[in-house]
Amino acid sequence: MKLTARLMLIMVLPIMLFFQAPEAAAAEPIRVFVNDIELVFHDTGPFTDSNGRTLVPVRVVAEAMGCDVDWDSATNTVILTRGRLVAELTIGKKEVSVLGARRTMNTAAIIRDRRTFVPVRFVAEAFGAVVIWENDTRTVRITDDESEIYRLGEFVWDIEETDTFEGNSDGFLTIIKESGLVLDERRVGDDQSAVMVIGITVDIPGKDIKKQREEADALLRQRIDSDIVDEIMKYIAAKDDEATVIERKYFRSGEYRIYATGYIGPIELYIYL
Repeated sequence: MKLTARLMLIMVLPIMLFFQAPEAAAAEPIRVFVNDIELVFHDTGPFTDSNGRTLVPVRVVAEAMGCDVDWDSATNTVILTRGRLVAELTIGKKEVSVLGARRTMNTAAIIRDRRTFVPVRFVAEAFGAVVIWENDTRTVRITDDESEIYRLGEFVWDIEETDTFEGNSDGFLTIIKESGLVLDERRVGDDQSAVMVIGITVDIPGKDIKKQREEADALLRQRIDSDIVDEIMKYIAAKDDEATVIERKYFRSGEYRIYATGYIGPIELYIYL
C-alpha cells in the first residue's frame, strides 16, 4: 500500500526531531576569563541557574584573582581573603558578608557535584573587579588588578593599611580614613535607597580637614560631573569648625542625587545611588 506524502512526513518528522533535539538543546559551555586568561575547569564547570545567574566553582575563580579560599564546615561557609578584604558566603543563603558588612546576592551559593558554586559577579565585584557578560559567546570576562578596592555602586575606594572598618546600625560598612574622613553606607526611606555618606570630621581635634576635603573631592569626581563637584566643594568650604552651620543644599548630577549639610558637628555629603 502506498503512503501519501503527508503520512510519510508525519512518520519521519518525530524521528528527525529525536536525533536533532540533543544537538539543539546542548548549549555552548560558559567560558570564564580573568585578565584575558581563560580558566580551566577540570570536572564541573560554570552553569546558569533557574534565576538566570551564572554560577562558577568558587575556588578556581577566587584563586585566579589571588584570593585565599577557606571552608568552615561547621557553618558551611566559604571564606575568601585577599589582603585586608574578606568575603564570607554561606551555602543556601543569599546574604553574605564583606568586611563584616551585609550584602545580598541575587542567588544563593550552592554545592553541586561536591563543588561549591557561587555567583561569579558577586565574587569578582566584592574584590573590586569589573565583570562583563558576553551573551553571544556565553563568556564571562573579569578585569582585575588585584588591588584592595572596596566598591560601593560605581564608586571605588582604595583600602589602605591605616583604614579602619566598623559595622553601622544598618548592618553595612563604615570606613574611617587616617585623615578623619568617614565613608558610610546606608539604606534609607521606604524604597531602601542605597546611600553613601561622606563625613568630613571638622569636630575632632588633630584631624586633617584639608586632606579630608581632597579625599572627598577625588571620590565625588569618579562619577559626579566636575562642575557639580566644584559647586559642592565651594559650598561646604564655609564650614571648617564645629560651630559653623551650613544649611542643607541639594545637587543633582545625572542619576545621582546629592545633598550637603553641616550643623553642629561634621560636614555630611549624602550621595543617593
